Amino acid sequence: MHLFDLPYDVRHQIWTHVLPPGQIYIQATARGLRSITPEEKIPVELLRVCEALNAEVGAHLYGKLLNIVGRKQDCLVAYKAILETTRKYAREEVNVDAFSNGSHSATMCISIHAGQANRAYLQRRERGEPKAIEDLEEELRGSSKVTGGLSHSSETLETSQAPIESPAELVRRRSSRNSVRQE
Repeated sequence: MHLFDLPYDVRHQIWTHVLPPGQIYIQATARGLRSITPEEKIPVELLRVCEALNAEVGAHLYGKLLNIVGRKQDCLVAYKAILETTRKYAREEVNVDAFSNGSHSATMCISIHAGQANRAYLQRRERGEPKAIEDLEEELRGSSKVTGGLSHSSETLETSQAPIESPAELVRRRSSRNSVRQE
């Protein structure tokens, strides 16, 4: 018997058990992305088994509320790749909400979510000021202040764009590092 011989409802229960519940937190840095969802492993190896499994598990994974947190310039670069991947796999319309910790702060959160179910998480959010992505990009371009020891000028925004790892690449790299440590 093959996995895809099982009814979809049974497979859905499997994915619900295997994937992290609720929200997924991703930290954006100048060097790339990393999952910071506490004590939850994202089983990226499932996405690499075959195209059919990638599509089905990807739809569940990218249907979750994905929160990209970090410095503003890193988040504004990183969210585009995650948004593109989420749109590829999500079964519902994908929305993006940005939350600033204020113009005085160097940090922010960009939440990417599909459908109305995840909107409830965002409505309960009690931190950060909702802002348009365009306003945050303009704030970063127009700012020449030094915040937290880091320059946020338009020059920094343009030159800090390091290659972005997909969440799958990030977890694959982390898994290979963990297997080397165990040996």
